[in-house]
Amino acid sequence: MDTVPVLLDSIFDDREGTPLTRCIYFHIEFEETLDPWELGIAGGPIPFFMVGLAGIVIAPSLTEPRFSDVRQLFELVSFVEAREGHSVETADVWLPMWLLPRRNIHRGTVLRIERDLFLTALVVRAGDDAVLDAFANVSGEGAIEVSPEETVVFADWSKIQVSEFGRWENREQPPRRRDARDGSGLER
Repeated sequence: MDTVPVLLDSIFDDREGTPLTRCIYFHIEFEETLDPWELGIAGGPIPFFMVGLAGIVIAPSLTEPRFSDVRQLFELVSFVEAREGHSVETADVWLPMWLLPRRNIHRGTVLRIERDLFLTALVVRAGDDAVLDAFANVSGEGAIEVSPEETVVFADWSKIQVSEFGRWENREQPPRRRDARDGSGLER
């Protein structure tokens, strides 16, 4: 089953007596697709074009199920953002604290959460508090897994991003993107 990598954040909320924690995930946004689409309805197909399409990042590639090297993140961002109207963004979902593993977690820990649980969390994030009851039917066992290797990869990537921002903030132009062979994805 597909899992989604999310980074544990330290912000806690208490909705309806349920302690929640915020988790950050990456998604790819497309301003507009170029291809025409068709929607099949009983009366026949309706042509349309998709606007505001987003894809949740679940892996660095089809052949690699998990992020094992910081270069994979830079390559993913470079590949996506090289196309006009495409960007890699972050967003958040909220998970009940009782679903989380009890050991070896801290802010920045990467968790792998099952797709169905992620979709439930998206509905809750959209503001449907009544769905909090849906979490009651989810067992944390197997639905959420700590990913130590990805935790290191995302932490290294974050450190590089902060370092690059510090170098850039006093200049008028941001650094130009280039290939990610050196692991940074940025021109020096």
